[in-house]
Amino acid sequence: MSMPGSGTELQTALRPTGDGAVSAVASVRSPLTANALRERLIKPSDPLVLGLFRIAFGVVMALSALRFLWLDWGAALYVEPVTRFAYPGFGWVPRPSAAVLDAVLWTQVAAALGFAVGRGAKAWLALFVVSFTYVELLDATTYLNHYYFVSALGLLMLLLPMNAALVPGRASWRVPAWTLGALRVHVGLVYFFAGVAKLHPDWLIDAQPLRIWLAARGGMPVIGPVLDLAWMPWAMSWAGAVFDLSVAFFLWNRRARPWAYAVAFAFHAATYVLFNIGVFPFVMMVAALVFFEADQWRWLFARLRSPRLTHLNGGQAVPLTNEGDSSKSVAPTGAEAMRTGGAFALVAVLLTLQLVVPLRHWLYPGDRFWTEEGYRFAWHVMVASKTGHATFLVRDPATDRRWTILPSDDLTAFQEKEMAVQPDFIWQYAQHVERRFQAVGYDDVEVRAEVYVNLNGRDSRLLIDPDVDLTAVGRHVVTPTPWIYRGDP
Repeated sequence: MSMPGSGTELQTALRPTGDGAVSAVASVRSPLTANALRERLIKPSDPLVLGLFRIAFGVVMALSALRFLWLDWGAALYVEPVTRFAYPGFGWVPRPSAAVLDAVLWTQVAAALGFAVGRGAKAWLALFVVSFTYVELLDATTYLNHYYFVSALGLLMLLLPMNAALVPGRASWRVPAWTLGALRVHVGLVYFFAGVAKLHPDWLIDAQPLRIWLAARGGMPVIGPVLDLAWMPWAMSWAGAVFDLSVAFFLWNRRARPWAYAVAFAFHAATYVLFNIGVFPFVMMVAALVFFEADQWRWLFARLRSPRLTHLNGGQAVPLTNEGDSSKSVAPTGAEAMRTGGAFALVAVLLTLQLVVPLRHWLYPGDRFWTEEGYRFAWHVMVASKTGHATFLVRDPATDRRWTILPSDDLTAFQEKEMAVQPDFIWQYAQHVERRFQAVGYDDVEVRAEVYVNLNGRDSRLLIDPDVDLTAVGRHVVTPTPWIYRGDP
């Protein structure tokens, strides 16, 4: 699929002349030069989509935080654990008390709703992004793709005029076309890289991990017998890969968009019913709406007979407004133009990172599903099922005294499950064990780990070298970790 008007095209059309004859007329479409691209990017555009997405995003995020509070997950995940696992460079993030954490979550609710309303949208969004990201930084074992997506998308929206429409008591104004395009590109990259992650033999040839997960759902009412069909894991694996790789392109196509969104809605609804993946399906159902254009929304509002959301003049939609005519394009002042140019540059940087970061796993040897190197922040959504068992062995070199440490002694069940399959968490836990011994007088113990993991239904095998003293090696953030056993997982 290509953007309309890209490249040079010679178009020949048959046009009637005044005397009824028909003549061939040739027209040349201008090439997409740098100036033409610039004009397209800064072309004043209807801000309705930004306003609608602001409202939908704020409401969904407020409900998500309320759900977190309602289920009282905060204390169990972030307050009660004896230790926590940090992202590289974020070990300094302070741990809150239960009361402070609740206050942070209520702040998320208020900030999300404030953003949805639109007055002071940038300040509300900044408050939401900081409070949301703070919670996610508290423990890396709770990493989920959609948490990262929310933070990244929030950061992007801080640079966009999300309050350009649908703000009570304020007239709307036109926005540069690139602001809408930036949102669509960001959402499209999530889908596309989720599809790229599925181009793996486990997913396409062995239909894993769906064979494992669907086998456990064969007893579901109505659809259980269908899920039990022998060929169903392969059908769903290939359908999922094709969907992720292509849906953004179809959503970008005006004709295909309604059908593509219907498929996307059904896809996310199915993942919500079949798999326990939290609010991610709802986040993506909302995110995919950014591909619809303002006139399509107005057409829908007209069908729904919502006079507050659309005005029709002779059957032709005119821009939605809160006060007066929003179709006016506000010419930027010098300072505003500089701000817009700076925002565009920062958005370009953010989108470039979203394009590059998911590809970084190619820098590491071995299977990323096994090593986890380059796995996070790359939209590897539901492509691996891993279970592991870790035992830590401590030795005091001065006395040759030895201990066996079971992680269940001081990790929650959730932390232990995540730690036992991810090498950087294993390394962090070894540092924690060393600190425990230092606290009771053993200044220089050695900590080794015997970790057995199975990936996507394979037999269990050693994940890391059990002879390596993990207190004597550093954490490898950029370079490959030498003590991971690689090869065929």
